[in-house]
Amino acid sequence: MTSVKLQFCYCSIIYGFEDQFDHPKLSGEAIVQNAITEVAAMMGENVKLRRGFAMSMSKHGVMSTYLHTCPQPGLGRIAGILSLEVEDENASLDAVRRVGSELAMHVVAAKPLVVTKELVSPDVVQNEREILKSQAESSGRPQAAIEKMVEGRLRKYFEEVVLLEQKFIVNDTVNVQTLLSELSKEVGSPVKIGNFLRMEVGEGLQRACTRSFSSSSMIWLVSAGMSPSFPRISGAIAPAAPSMANRPLITSP
Repeated sequence: MTSVKLQFCYCSIIYGFEDQFDHPKLSGEAIVQNAITEVAAMMGENVKLRRGFAMSMSKHGVMSTYLHTCPQPGLGRIAGILSLEVEDENASLDAVRRVGSELAMHVVAAKPLVVTKELVSPDVVQNEREILKSQAESSGRPQAAIEKMVEGRLRKYFEEVVLLEQKFIVNDTVNVQTLLSELSKEVGSPVKIGNFLRMEVGEGLQRACTRSFSSSSMIWLVSAGMSPSFPRISGAIAPAAPSMANRPLITSP
């Protein structure tokens, strides 16, 4: 069982956190709720905290982050957070930090849904297999060719949504699994992904609501020793992956 925890934070809990702010108009220690109230007063807008997540890591390793569309440190519109765990507690973390930063950026760009294929629900895989088989049978090809088409398209889907199967965006000649294998050799100890999270401003909102948030919403990325008890998100890494059947199908064999 992984030692990394990804927890959903109810906004009512986050409001009570105290953090160190560094901004020309808002600096020093402040309760989150008070800081949001001050920001709303400065902007003359209704500012609300919509959601939050906390990730913690107990093993030797690094927690890497990447913010896209970042107007200033700690703020952005898309965030990628990823933890890398190193088995040997005496191993150097220099290379791990470098690769961790690149993988956090990869998470933002490639939009993986799960770490491994095993985290994709068997029911979802079977449903998608049946859909692909039905599509392939309409081509009129022999049964042997149909089976190959189905397996090929299913493999491409995994390469699209499973983090370890994805082509690494910095070097697309290798996938993320191969990247970690090479990193493990460089470090001299096994390195694995503990967990990851991708968050984007406006995701999950209805279209009308998204427009109202799109111009001014930001992700606030903080690093703090948060240890209250939150409800645990188990299994995969973020909100549950949508059914494969609801995603665009890959048409190439």
